[in-house]
Amino acid sequence: NYYPPPARLFTEEEWQHSKNKTTCQSYASALIEHPIGAIIKYPESGSQPKYSVTHHFHINPKNFIHPKENI
Repeated sequence: NYYPPPARLFTEEEWQHSKNKTTCQSYASALIEHPIGAIIKYPESGSQPKYSVTHHFHINPKNFIHPKENI
């Protein structure tokens, strides 16, 4: 079983370089990076207003498996 790490807040430098930008109008507060093949049953989403978590899933482009295939 894979147990994801807790979300980490974006650093001030990441904010300055817009590394937390998720769309043209929204930003995330924290990030969780997942390794290749990670399956997340209940992804962390944020527990407070205006606090959101983005998930970065690493993939193997030579052996890509769509996440929906894990359902």
